[in-house]
Amino acid sequence: MPKRPDSLPDYKQPPLIEVALAVQFESLPQLRQAHLGLFWSEIIDDYPNVRDQPPLESVVERFDDGELPMFQLEITDAPPVHRAWFISADDTLLVQVQSDRFVHNWRQRGEPYPRFEALYETFSTRLAQFEQVLARTNVPAPAYNHIEVTYINWIEASRLSEFLLMSDPPPLPSGGVAGYPDEETYATRYLVSSESRPIGRLHVRTNVARRRTEEGHIDRGFILSLTFRAPMPSTAQSVEMEDLMFRGRDLIVESFTSLTRPELQTTRWERTQ
Repeated sequence: MPKRPDSLPDYKQPPLIEVALAVQFESLPQLRQAHLGLFWSEIIDDYPNVRDQPPLESVVERFDDGELPMFQLEITDAPPVHRAWFISADDTLLVQVQSDRFVHNWRQRGEPYPRFEALYETFSTRLAQFEQVLARTNVPAPAYNHIEVTYINWIEASRLSEFLLMSDPPPLPSGGVAGYPDEETYATRYLVSSESRPIGRLHVRTNVARRRTEEGHIDRGFILSLTFRAPMPSTAQSVEMEDLMFRGRDLIVESFTSLTRPELQTTRWERTQ
């Protein structure tokens, strides 16, 4: 497992509320709900709760913007496999599985953030168990094609400019228009390259959100999400997947630090380096 870079910013009280590690693979038409049931039997002691959800859409990072998207028609006699949620008893850990995706989430429920290294180790263990179930039941091994790392932050603020290093929107001269917008969003993406070759993208998005406190109050703030997504050759080995995941973690932490106000990093989130 890669060592955490000594220069990587660190926070004692990060505003993280969720971290997700995901791999996407070529759709497995042989996968049935029964296979997901077998997988659940392997992890039920740690993930005793289960739910069905609609499947997530496939995502593709392309670096040739002029290329038109490609569509593939699949003909199969199998009904679509829903996205299964397997949830830990304390609601902090979540495994999501569908016919072309495997995701492991950590969700903040009062306990300190367990750190990326621990989350990646759990992700790897669950993915290996899923692969073993497929192998035992003669389902082809997944051909992985994308990795994804997402950090989701809850930030108490009334304006984007209170925590993001960006200019305030100018007041509009029209009569009757409020001095400031009452809804603000921010979305952008950055190409990520290595040795002058594109390898992925970093997506940054914010939106206004509200959440209920333990006392029953409604707090207004922003969700700030940073996602690193990168394609991966189907021949990639687990070490290559691991390297991309950790590169994504490093980029996200460094980008969060570059995007947010230094005074909040020290006073609210207790940055230590």
